Amino acid sequence: MYLEMQITKADGKAVSPWFEETAVIVAAQPGVPQCRLSGRTMRNFLYFATAPGNSTLYVAEKKNGIISQLPVIYTIFLGLACAIYGVNAKMFS
Repeated sequence: MYLEMQITKADGKAVSPWFEETAVIVAAQPGVPQCRLSGRTMRNFLYFATAPGNSTLYVAEKKNGIISQLPVIYTIFLGLACAIYGVNAKMFS
């Protein structure tokens, strides 16, 4: 099925122009979340990201908006920094 849709903010302000998207309707199943939005065309208008160990899907209109939403994981950053510079992580513990 084809839908004509427009992505909007919660206040109704348009984020994208109107566009066509292919849609699939799936019967509800117990234990399966029913809120799902996917498609190729909307990826032309929004940035999407996830973070390791976090089940949140982050969405933003601009790349810096998505980066600013992502959680900072100090231990991963410290591990990468130590690997890059050849420093022992125990020095920082």
